[in-house]
Formats: sequence, structure tokens, C-alpha cells
Amino acid sequence: MRSAHRNLDLFLSLGDRLGRGVVFISEETASRGKSYEWIPSRALRQIAFQLLTMWEMTREAWRSKRTDLVFVFEHKPWYAYPLYAVCLLRRQTVFFIVHGIQQTHGQSPFHRLGLQVLRTIEKHCDVWPIHLEISDREVQGVPRFTKSIVVPLPLPREAPIERARIRPGGPLRIGILGILRADKPVEPLLDILQACAKAHPDVQLAFGSPKWQVPERLQQALAERGIDYADTDEPEHYNVFVHSLDIVVAWFERDSFYFRPSGILNDAIAGGCFVVAPDYPVLSVQMGVPACCGEPCASLAELPQALERAIDQVLHAGDLASRFDAWRAWRADERVMQTLCAGIQDALAQTSRSFSRA
Repeated sequence: MRSAHRNLDLFLSLGDRLGRGVVFISEETASRGKSYEWIPSRALRQIAFQLLTMWEMTREAWRSKRTDLVFVFEHKPWYAYPLYAVCLLRRQTVFFIVHGIQQTHGQSPFHRLGLQVLRTIEKHCDVWPIHLEISDREVQGVPRFTKSIVVPLPLPREAPIERARIRPGGPLRIGILGILRADKPVEPLLDILQACAKAHPDVQLAFGSPKWQVPERLQQALAERGIDYADTDEPEHYNVFVHSLDIVVAWFERDSFYFRPSGILNDAIAGGCFVVAPDYPVLSVQMGVPACCGEPCASLAELPQALERAIDQVLHAGDLASRFDAWRAWRADERVMQTLCAGIQDALAQTSRSFSRA
């Protein structure tokens, strides 16, 4: 068993920490890599994938007869009703990681219904949301749960690659990286980076993404703007590319990332890169707590100015290395697990008191 988000695999040690049995449930099931290409419609392929995933997740919960604590890494409420039913039938205490489900609830009536069902269950049952970086109580404009355990997003599982900070007068590498998706647009950033490079002759531009994802049109656009391309399909190539950069520029659509963390920002800052990204609530905490390791901006129009401030920080801030050290220490494995265990133990104590009163 493992999470679909590798850095969350840290939580697999939760049972040993608590000294009790924990069953872990994840969308990373045995059939996750199964091909559905024989199904003619993309929508039907997605439905088949979701049904099979939920069947396997529910089956895992059903097998946990002797375990009273369930930990759900990731799930989609709009097709998780069988999973909820099994856990409620067994009167199990459930903890689930909130990763975007409060953000994407408005995408369809099914999404809205699923989140509403989950919020109702959470309100009245022994079900506890675990928020990454920041509680929903501190954010306006999202449907809130009644309970909240907050932990930092853990550091990447890969071992860090040590590298020296920029030498005065040396080349400064600014890059874009990650999987290409509609909610993480890349092309609007290219002209901004090109203009930045023209204003700063010592700036080098780079773009990293799996080669199979990069269309010929985008490769041509990169070449025209003098942006080096690196294939990051293999994890080791991705890590080397991240650690070759000094500044990472990322943009995320508000409808998908207003209230969710970014793995790209996590990887970049952990690797010693200053970041420039939207000023959404969770991303702002990722960049700024406990020390400033990024420059938030409100819109693409403001991105050039934010990038200039980032360059100034990287070249002239004398405390940048200590900021990165503080940022990593805040998200170090031991501290994250202590925070999580404290939140879960407090939740279990509240549950025990509720049963005592009943």
C-alpha cells in the first residue's frame, strides 16, 4: 500500500507511532495502471477506472475487521459512498487527507453532492479531515468541514542533492517544470521569461517535462525563445533538473488550485529553488511558512514584477540559505509525524469522551 502522492508515504509509519493497528486506503490500487483503451469513450473509460478503484478501496476497508482506525490517503467523495458505508457500519474512526476535494466540488452536480455527503458524515460521525499546510477555517470561499487537523506537506521522498548557492556574477537559471495540464498553463509564461532573459544577460532559461507530453509546437516555441529543454520523465532526471535551477516559475488556474498545495513548489523549495507562484492561500503558506522562500503574485500581469523581486532576493539576500534550512526543518519527517500524531491522539481523546457521555 502506498499513496498516489509519494511524499505522503511518510504516514505509513503512523501505526507504529500510535502503537495501534491502522488500515491505509489509497487510490493507488493494484489496477491503477490497467489500460481501458478498449472502451471507446473517454468518459466511459474514466467511469470504469473510478468504479474499479472504488471497488478495490472498499474491499480493502471491508477486510479490516479487526482495525478500528482507517487512514484514507486520497479519494473522490462523488464515488466513495461504498467506502463510507463500510467504515460507518464498522464504527471505525476515519482520517482522510483533504487534497483538492473542497476545490473541485463545483465542477459538476455529482461533485457537489459527493462533497455534501462527506461533509454531513464528517459533521455527525467519527470522521476527521486532515488538511495540508492550512485549515479551511482560515480560507474564505470554500465549503468547510466542522473539524480539522493540519499538518505540513512532507518533504519529497527522494534524497536531496546538495548544491552550492549562486556565486556572485554566475549564471542564474530560471525554469518551469512539471507535468503539462490544462490547470497548470505553461505557454503564457514563455514570453515573460524571454523578456526577463533579455533584461538580464546572465539569466539562463530552462523547461523540464516528460518528453512524451511536450508537443512539437511547444518544443518549437521553447527553441524560438532560447529556453533549454530537459526530458524529466525519469525521477532521477527530474531531481537533477530541479536542483539545477535557482528560481522556479509556476502558474496554476484558480479553479483548480485556490485551495490545494502544489507538489512542484514542494519539490522546488526542498531543492533550494526560490519560487514564483500565485498568491492562493495554500500556495502562499507553502512559500512563506516558516520563512519566505517564494514570491507570490496576484495575476499573470504582475508576474514580471514578481520575477524581478525574486531575482533580487536570490542574488542579494544574505539569509536565503538559512531560510531554506528553516523551511525544510518545518517539514522534516519527525516534525510532521509529531504534528500528525498529536492531532490524531487529540481526535481519539475527543471520540472517547463523546462515547463516555453517551
